Amino acid sequence: MYADAFLLSFSMVSSLVVMLYCTKSIMVTLLQISSPTTRRLQIQLYKTLLMQVSKVKNSAK
Repeated sequence: MYADAFLLSFSMVSSLVVMLYCTKSIMVTLLQISSPTTRRLQIQLYKTLLMQVSKVKNSAK
């Protein structure tokens, strides 16, 4: 019973760490882009990906 809770907690923390790392790398890339058009498109793509993730989370409930 406790092993299941530990594994669940560990997987949730691991997922959070991966999400934070990916978000940080995306933001660093956005800051390095010099072209306004490319930056705007990259931000639009990032927002689209966030919406897709939230839809997947909502459909899993």
